[in-house]
Amino acid sequence: MEGLRSHQITFTIAPQERDAVSRWLAQVKTFFSTTALQASDMSKIFTPISLTPQTPNPVSSTLNPVASTLPGGMVGTAGGLIGTPFTHSPDMADVLEGITVHYAVQLISVLGHYIEGIRIQAVYFLVALASVFDRKGVDKKKIERVLTGFSGSDERGYQSSVHELFHYIAPPLSTMAVALVAGLECFYTCPDWTVRGICNSALARIVYENERVFLEEDHLAAIWNLFFSINSIPLISKVFPDRVVIIKALGLLAPLYSLADTALTYRIIDTLLRLKDKTALETEAIKGTLRKIFEKLSEKPAVGTPGSTPPTPSTPDTGAGGTVVRSGGGAGTHGSDIMGTGYTLFMNLLNPNDEYAYNLLPWALETYTATLLPNPPQSSKQKKYPVKDFPPLTNFIQSLSNHFRATPALVRYGACVCLHAALTICPTLVADHKELYVFVVAGALDTDYLSAFLYMSMLETIKMPEGVSLKEIIGKLRHAEYDARNYDAVFGDSIKSEDGGKQTRLADVLDLAVKGSPAMPPKQLHKMANSLEYLSKQMKLKQLEMIRLWGSKTEKFDTFLMQTLIPFSGSPDEEIQMATIKVLRSLMPGFKTATPADISFAWSYFHTLMDSKIKPSLLQAVLGLVKEFPLHRLNEAARDEDASVRTLVYDLLGNSTEFWKTSGLYNAAMGMLLLAIGDHNVGCAKKVIEHLFQLANTPMRGIVTPLGAVRDALSAGQYTHVLKTYDDLANHLARDRTEYKELIDAATVDANVDEFWEFYLKDVPENQLVRPDDYNFGRNFVHAPFWIALVLVKLGVPPPPVPSNEVVARDVMPTTPAGKRRFLCGFMLCLMPSCGMPDPVMRRCACISALRCCFRGLSAQPGILRGLLDYVSQQMLAHKQWTFQLSALDILRLIVRLKLPGVAPSILIQYLDLALDVAFNTPSSIIKIGALELIETFLLVFPHGIGTKLAEVRDVIRALIVDIDPDVVSAASRIFPLIFRCVSATNGAEFYGYLRNEIATIEKGGLEAAGDPLVSNLTRHETERVVRLSLTAMGTINDSTISYTIIQELLRYLKHPNPGFRCAAIGSILAQVGNLDGVQSTTIMWTVLPMYADPSKAVRIVFSRFLHRTPSQLESLCKALPPHADDSLIMPTTSWEEILVDTANITVNTKNLNDMIHDLDALHTGPDPNLLPLEDDGFHIPTISEKLMAQFKRLAKNIAGVVPAGSTTEVIYYLQDLQKNPQMQGSAMLVLSEFCCVHEACLTEIVDIFSNHLGHEISSETTNLIEACMLGLRNISEYSPAAFKQILSRLTAPAVANEGDLVALFYLSDTIKEVCANKAPELLRKYVPIITSQRNTVKKRLLALYLNVELAMIAGQDEMARVLDAIQIFIDSVDEEDIKIKVYGCLGKMLSQLGPKHTLFRNLINNAKKEVKSKDPAIRIRSLSVFRIFTKYLAPEEAMWFCFLYLADSNRDVRKHAKEIIILEGMIDFAIPGLKVYKPNPNSRRAAVLDSCKLPSIQQLGVTSSANKSEESHARVDDDPYNVRWFSSERRRKITERYGMPESLFERVTLPVTQSVMSLVEERFAAVKKSTPEHLNKVQWLLNLDTITILHECMRKYPAVASELVEATLESVESGLREGPHGDSESPSGSGNLTQSSGQLSGSGGIGTDDDDGVDIEAETHQIDVLSNLLFAHDGIGDRVPGWINRVQAFINACNTGAKVIRESLYADLESSFFFFNEYIDVPIVSDEQYEALEAFKASAQEATLEIVKSGKTDKYSNLEGKKNELNDMVDNKVNQCGGQDIYSELCSFEVNSKSQSEQLRRLTIIALHGTSGYGLYHALSTADMLENEHRGIRIAVVEALVIITKIQLEAGAKATFSAKIQSIIQSLSTRLVAEQATLYRRKADMINLIAQLIPFIKDKALRVKVLQLFVQHWRDPDSEVRVIAIKMVQLLGESGIMEVLECFNDTDGQMTTLDDGLPKIMRELAGLISNAEYGEKEYLQELLKWRFSFAATSPSPPPRTPASS
Repeated sequence: MEGLRSHQITFTIAPQERDAVSRWLAQVKTFFSTTALQASDMSKIFTPISLTPQTPNPVSSTLNPVASTLPGGMVGTAGGLIGTPFTHSPDMADVLEGITVHYAVQLISVLGHYIEGIRIQAVYFLVALASVFDRKGVDKKKIERVLTGFSGSDERGYQSSVHELFHYIAPPLSTMAVALVAGLECFYTCPDWTVRGICNSALARIVYENERVFLEEDHLAAIWNLFFSINSIPLISKVFPDRVVIIKALGLLAPLYSLADTALTYRIIDTLLRLKDKTALETEAIKGTLRKIFEKLSEKPAVGTPGSTPPTPSTPDTGAGGTVVRSGGGAGTHGSDIMGTGYTLFMNLLNPNDEYAYNLLPWALETYTATLLPNPPQSSKQKKYPVKDFPPLTNFIQSLSNHFRATPALVRYGACVCLHAALTICPTLVADHKELYVFVVAGALDTDYLSAFLYMSMLETIKMPEGVSLKEIIGKLRHAEYDARNYDAVFGDSIKSEDGGKQTRLADVLDLAVKGSPAMPPKQLHKMANSLEYLSKQMKLKQLEMIRLWGSKTEKFDTFLMQTLIPFSGSPDEEIQMATIKVLRSLMPGFKTATPADISFAWSYFHTLMDSKIKPSLLQAVLGLVKEFPLHRLNEAARDEDASVRTLVYDLLGNSTEFWKTSGLYNAAMGMLLLAIGDHNVGCAKKVIEHLFQLANTPMRGIVTPLGAVRDALSAGQYTHVLKTYDDLANHLARDRTEYKELIDAATVDANVDEFWEFYLKDVPENQLVRPDDYNFGRNFVHAPFWIALVLVKLGVPPPPVPSNEVVARDVMPTTPAGKRRFLCGFMLCLMPSCGMPDPVMRRCACISALRCCFRGLSAQPGILRGLLDYVSQQMLAHKQWTFQLSALDILRLIVRLKLPGVAPSILIQYLDLALDVAFNTPSSIIKIGALELIETFLLVFPHGIGTKLAEVRDVIRALIVDIDPDVVSAASRIFPLIFRCVSATNGAEFYGYLRNEIATIEKGGLEAAGDPLVSNLTRHETERVVRLSLTAMGTINDSTISYTIIQELLRYLKHPNPGFRCAAIGSILAQVGNLDGVQSTTIMWTVLPMYADPSKAVRIVFSRFLHRTPSQLESLCKALPPHADDSLIMPTTSWEEILVDTANITVNTKNLNDMIHDLDALHTGPDPNLLPLEDDGFHIPTISEKLMAQFKRLAKNIAGVVPAGSTTEVIYYLQDLQKNPQMQGSAMLVLSEFCCVHEACLTEIVDIFSNHLGHEISSETTNLIEACMLGLRNISEYSPAAFKQILSRLTAPAVANEGDLVALFYLSDTIKEVCANKAPELLRKYVPIITSQRNTVKKRLLALYLNVELAMIAGQDEMARVLDAIQIFIDSVDEEDIKIKVYGCLGKMLSQLGPKHTLFRNLINNAKKEVKSKDPAIRIRSLSVFRIFTKYLAPEEAMWFCFLYLADSNRDVRKHAKEIIILEGMIDFAIPGLKVYKPNPNSRRAAVLDSCKLPSIQQLGVTSSANKSEESHARVDDDPYNVRWFSSERRRKITERYGMPESLFERVTLPVTQSVMSLVEERFAAVKKSTPEHLNKVQWLLNLDTITILHECMRKYPAVASELVEATLESVESGLREGPHGDSESPSGSGNLTQSSGQLSGSGGIGTDDDDGVDIEAETHQIDVLSNLLFAHDGIGDRVPGWINRVQAFINACNTGAKVIRESLYADLESSFFFFNEYIDVPIVSDEQYEALEAFKASAQEATLEIVKSGKTDKYSNLEGKKNELNDMVDNKVNQCGGQDIYSELCSFEVNSKSQSEQLRRLTIIALHGTSGYGLYHALSTADMLENEHRGIRIAVVEALVIITKIQLEAGAKATFSAKIQSIIQSLSTRLVAEQATLYRRKADMINLIAQLIPFIKDKALRVKVLQLFVQHWRDPDSEVRVIAIKMVQLLGESGIMEVLECFNDTDGQMTTLDDGLPKIMRELAGLISNAEYGEKEYLQELLKWRFSFAATSPSPPPRTPASS
């Protein structure tokens, strides 16, 4: 029991009592050795044990009672010391006490023995022991009574007799009570229930009789253990009749622990209530125990009750006598702290998993509450309850609110039981706390029948409000005979009353019950509604019924609840639909507070239910719902902010026409729709119009046409156009009012129009404008006021009367001026707030609508217009809000544009000064713009009438041109030229002088500019703006007397560098040309003609407009808004107040009224002003070209003419002056050329001008001018051949020719040939020396070369030789290859005449032969240019030699370019018949291999060209700067078609860019001409062929050349390895000249030489790749190929052997060096000394770093770096010797003695790789042996070669022999993987890779299974790389369609190692490896699993097998 008790349980027997105890022990021992021993034969339970010498020490056994416990749980007899004489030795003191307790416990255990004698004797012994300690002794009569109880038979186990016995003897035994209890606790686990019962009874009585001992010494540990044993009985016994003993024992001991340890108390209560399978006796015992506990607990006040004192947390509870009472539940826990009032215990019993406590829960709750209730008066005999109120109980019931609504039925039932019990105690609990009523009513609908039944019984007892009787109606439901129906049938169906009257339903009961219930919280209703979707039908119906009950209690409309419930009204289930309708009807009273949106939303659903096809019962319910619906509020919903809601309302009104007709409300519905046309949402407005189209079937069909116009305008999306259609529709209704009388009367009822008046003007004070900040403009975006105002004003609907005490008729006009204006304006006033709206579109529409309200048809309404102008003058202009001020200016501007007779002039007179003042002084920019627009309108409508104020207007606008706001500047700049257009002839000179003087002041600057306030503070941009506008304004002055003067002033600005000035000047000049006479006009047109090609597009647009007679923007504006008919210099002074009397008759022009909706800019239509016409476009930045020259010739003929002789110098002067602008030089020279053709008298002068301009070097600055001179001279020469001789003499006159002269002569060379060919020799003598003279620049010498070649072609062959000699000198003197290429290009012409006889041509060919063998691809590509030039002049064998090398090149780009040249030049026409037979497949694997001509791995392992690294990068020249090719491509067309872009948008950008003169000259330089598209299409099939195929066919025609080239190349490769990097290669004997020329592919030096390094790997690899390609192509030609292949194989083996020797040497050096690295185990292996050296090295590194950080010194670090370099040199600089017996031994010795073994190894490996690539692709199956190579790259190349060739062969068609060879390779490799697993190392990865890629082509399933097993086994290989490859290859096999892989995944339970057919169990292996924490490749295993499961998810069927595996 040491585990149970931590306190001392020993005691001491007094000396005077020890003898008596010893005698008692002797007697007991005799009893157990005689009587009890005899009884043991009859009972297996009591088997005594005699202590032998071999038994354990009896002392230790007695100290620990458990030590003497037998397997049966009983205690045996004592032994040993009992028979010996007893002494008082101190050592034996504890033995006596222990044996005493031991035997006393044994005696207690046999008190229930089935032999009466044993029981009686045990009683005697126990009484005797008690008598020893109690001198008074025990009363014999009491003992006899106890013996009587033990003498008979007791089926319950003699527990009562035991209690009585120990009631007498327990107090004397108090000294040993704790020890006795400790011994008795051992019997808790005894399997015999009678023994357990006896011992537990004795234990309980001992504890009870010795209360103080167990409180002070034992601290209730015995009671805790007794409590714990109650749940341990079922664990040790299947029957437990003695459990009631423990329950009673806990009840007996309740006074001890109830207050001392409340934690124990509450745990006992909880356990007893939760006890499972309670018997009747146990139930009664539990009640008794709990009653005692409750009564005891009631003595201690609970926390929170009156008189209670909460315990201090830091002070533990104390028991009697001040001792600390410890709780078994944990130190420091107390009942008051844990349970509060105690009711929390009952709350904890409510859980969804345990219902065993519910049978006693009501009784316990009532009993506990009864104990807490105060006792009644002593004289009263009444019960403690029922009571009126008990707060703790009330608080407890209220805390169960969540339990009442819990999802588990058990929790709800428990809460229901608690409430039912509480009502027994407090019947008025629910009545006093109405929130509980909700749970009672809701509970009656609970799906749990027991809960629902209890709740119904509660409803019967609850007191209801007066007049409500539930008892009677519940009785009818309860006492009727239901024929064994269930609860749903009983309480769901209707029950007829006995008298056959009204049926009774559960709903009737609940309807009555809910009257006394408070409203349910809205959130609870929301939860109930939200859960409907997830409930079953039956539960959904009950939930709806519950919502119906409390929905009727809600007073306000619940939007969320309604939106959740309404969709259920359309449920397909009729019962749910009916239930939902009932719920909605209960919610109808709340619609009084609903918003219009809610009403529309609900009605949209209700309306759909009105279908005559539904069942009558459902239709009746729907009609009842509609009947209670507030239909009168639908009109409000039509103005809801939500467009979707309005749409639903419109559908309601439009779709229910039959209903409206039947009810007589058709016109009212249509009238509401008519007023809704102005809905701001376009979709809503269209919906309204669609419904109004129903009027087409009525007599009012005439409205359909204007309605259609409104719909079309809405679709167009221009709101101002919509206003016009609104006005037309309103005028139509007003004009034909009698026809639409019923519709209009229904629409304009007072209620409807007043709603709109309130909607727009509710917050607006009478006769005042609204404050925009206080007005909600959001209503305008619901229903804009424009339609309402227009239609109601046109229909003459009066506004609502002014609110006053007097009742005034609506149609009576008030007498006050304000009232009269209000009456006349009517609903136009609804627009006034919108005139103050910040939104520009809405505000402008409001102004237009307000003005249109003033007209009925074309007749003005004077009263309304007068009222509008009153608002403008009195309120809007004076308003503080800028929006109203701007609207006032806009309204005035619109009135002026209408040109109303009398009214418009009065506006000018009254408001011009105001407009000027506002424009100049207001700080608001937007108001300034409004004023400027008004002034602009004045200038357009009254150009003469404003004359008197023109100077003032000019000054104001001039000041605003330099305003800080850009929008103001833009508006003022548009008006400024318009001012000068209004200048009369008398004032023209004055205004021109104003402009000229201001420009002069700006240009002069200085003091004069500083003194002018208008100029002094201007910025550069502002001065440019003023000058530009002034230049533009000059062109608008319409005064012919000063026109020429103005033009003369403007001409000087044509050469200005500012394009804006040029644009303004040319525009003004062209505008003034019309005022000149013929001579002046012609002169000016010749002068301005170069502006047609101005670089500025804006200038060219102005000129193009003039050519096409397109008016300018200003002219178009003046034409669109012509002046007023009453415009004159003298205007009338009558005010508009005098004109707009009520009897005035004013009409408006239709066009002016319709144009009012447009801005001024929109009035004029025409082509885009910023777009050039197509015939003038296409120049981009105009290029000096023949096309431009042709345009100038055409323009000169059309708009210019012959100038008198006296004026030619003026034209020449101005054209030369124009050249001061560098950008205009070219176009001016072209015009000057054409002017010379027209005026021959000027030839000499103009030719001198041209020749002077050509006397310059060509640069970026002079190119444009030189091109123009060249083109101009050609133009003159073509016009007059005689003039060419003069031109030629002038060009050749200078002693030193310039670049311009040379290029011009070259450009005119064809003219020289035609006109004066005899001059060619003379010119050659002059210009040939320039080629050879190195004093000239290379560019100049090159131009002279071009010219001399052309002249030599004219002069003859003798001159050609001289020129070639000079060219030879030139080529030898230049190093630039691009220069040489240009020279080669021009030599083609001479080559065609002389042939390849000259030494220059032979040298070029020999040089090409060297370059074709260069290692640099760029040089080889460059040599193609030379080859292309001379290809026609080479011998066939020599040409084929070039072709073979180019087509077999190692570089793909070289092969591609060579193929194109060879095909396009027709060099392989002889092979076309053979190539036509070949059918290429570009998607095949063979095509891919032939495209690269090497393995993919070689591309990654190859070396980079050193030539490419050193070659300078040249800037890329964009030959298509305007993307013409892209815009003209089919790809662009498809994209634009996809996005719906028309082709017209691209017709300009697809025009080809005009070629300049210099580009045409450069094309003439080149000898090679581009192939035509027709030729390219013809040979396209050849271009699609691979180079190897073409090379093969060519070799067939020239086999000798091919064989010699292959032999020479192979010899060169072999000699390169034999001689070494620095040896001189020898030409093999027997080779011809061609062989010698091709003996070395690396150039003039030895094989593999390089200037910087003795080893040139790149040259050698290029050599090998060329050899490989030649062997590819030579296959099948002759019989020498096998021999070559053998030599290649020997060459590769030699490389691999040499690499192996070097590699072994390096490994040996590494192992003998500082340390070496073991790759297999992945750790460095070092000796002890080396390890110590490494550690010292690390310490030195740390010290060096620390020194740098602290002091900045680097001495230690430098020394450390030196040591590190020494260590590195130990590995790199080891030199060993090796020998060889074969012919390649020289190679080994040479390599070993090289400077770096690492570099040697790298060279040999790369060479071997390239050799393997070529050999492997040719003879792949023989490379399998190379898998033994140590280098991974070699092995990868072998694997790739095998796989690629296998796929190519099988792609062409499977062959049995080939498949057998593949299978043998797989079997061989598989066998080696097993047999040589320990020695293959990393080579296993490559073998597995090869097997995995070849196995899909094998049909043998056994071999596949073997491979799979092998792969899975290698998942555990020591090498991580092998493991990874093995895992990946399994996935690869699965992806390849190997079905066996998928079958390996089938058994997912992982129980078998292999499947039935021998397949490996992959899932088991995966599980084992993934669970292994040390396995490093889990990521790859997870990828394999992911693939498998993703494959299973996406592919329900197995993947298709490959052809070989199917």
